Amino acid sequence: MSMLMQHGVFDDFDGKFEARLRSHQTVTRTASMREGQITLTNPIAVLELKFDFEVLDRLHEPSFVGVERQTSKGSTYMIYEIIALRPTHFQMLGMDVAMPTVLRKEYLDTIDSSWGKSDETWIDIVAVPTNYRMDQEKDGQLKFTRARLVPLTGSKVHLLSNDTVKKFMCVEGGLPVGSLLGFNMPLTVKLESMIKYHAGLFGFTGSGKSNLASYLIREAVHGMPDLKVVIVDVAGEYPIHLLDLLGKHGLIFSTEDFTDSAINFLNSQAVPETLEEEVAEDVLLEKIEDLFKQKKVQKLSLSAPKEAQAITLGFIMSILQ
Repeated sequence: MSMLMQHGVFDDFDGKFEARLRSHQTVTRTASMREGQITLTNPIAVLELKFDFEVLDRLHEPSFVGVERQTSKGSTYMIYEIIALRPTHFQMLGMDVAMPTVLRKEYLDTIDSSWGKSDETWIDIVAVPTNYRMDQEKDGQLKFTRARLVPLTGSKVHLLSNDTVKKFMCVEGGLPVGSLLGFNMPLTVKLESMIKYHAGLFGFTGSGKSNLASYLIREAVHGMPDLKVVIVDVAGEYPIHLLDLLGKHGLIFSTEDFTDSAINFLNSQAVPETLEEEVAEDVLLEKIEDLFKQKKVQKLSLSAPKEAQAITLGFIMSILQ
């Protein structure tokens, strides 16, 4: 047993996780867009894993693996994320719909009775690179660094343990922003780095992007009182999420004229369904009315008429100050 296995870096399911890198390839896709065509290339790895029901059940959850890679300076582990599984039987490769029905049924009966019992079954795994490598330092600590090493066919593959995934994905002492799916642990981030550098939130409509962004803004303002936050809100989502902060420190500028009506303002906002279930409408209206009384909702003009504030660089700088 390797030293990394002994230290709980990998989880081999008592020897049941036996995997190798079968191939490494680049997939190219072309998509047509309004601006023209775009071509995307993605490297993927195909792993071959000994069939086992317990391992198969585990891999239906999000998983990361380390692919061994020999270098001129020793061995390292390239970290890949599993994205697809395909339990495979040797006879599946030769079966075709053009076969007679009786023969095809015989093949299917043989395949069905072989799972977990025959050496002719295995699991094909598709994995994508995270572009990180993992090394163990002299003091035994794990070190994760960016790398684009190409893995070598036939290399051994190991499943990362939950503890290793935590060290790889989570910032020690960081801000919890949710749970890591499949690992039963909080995902923690370094908020200062997200603000100082670039960060993006991506997901389908209703997946919680605005809710998470509002939570991060709230935590950032709480932890860094001198921080200035500018939100360009095209869908009317953030005033309700951050209503209490706006009442204390914020300003709202809108090209829409609400005629100082709290109900008009509320009707223009996308109120999360979960919030509607927890907070009565009259409570929201009371908070919004307070914004109008404090002159915190102002009309903004793109053409600069006299009755509205024009957008100029000087105006923006004055607000930030």
